[in-house]
Amino acid sequence: MAPIPPPPAPTILDTIGNTPVVQLKHVVPEGSADVYVKLEYMNPTGSYKDRMARSMIEEAERRGELRSNMTVIEATGGSTGSSLAFICAVKGYKFLALSSDATSNGKPDDIDEE
Repeated sequence: MAPIPPPPAPTILDTIGNTPVVQLKHVVPEGSADVYVKLEYMNPTGSYKDRMARSMIEEAERRGELRSNMTVIEATGGSTGSSLAFICAVKGYKFLALSSDATSNGKPDDIDEE
């Protein structure tokens, strides 16, 4: 019998963290341990940082520290910035990423495209 797919998510943000868990059966000797992995690459931006970014934004909203027409500013050079840019875009916030010359090539372009 084919697996039953999960129900549709109300929004893309509802898919964050709801990634599959898969058992790996051949990575340790049989009977020594049960090993499972959570497929975080299946989050919307492909990063486990989506979970943290969503939590940060929603906590700031809950506290009243982030309201409509505000801009989120983050010093970043990696996937945290990409995740925050994505969350802000979905929620309608402006996002400004500040990075240094040490930022890996390509990351600012990834953030800008989102």
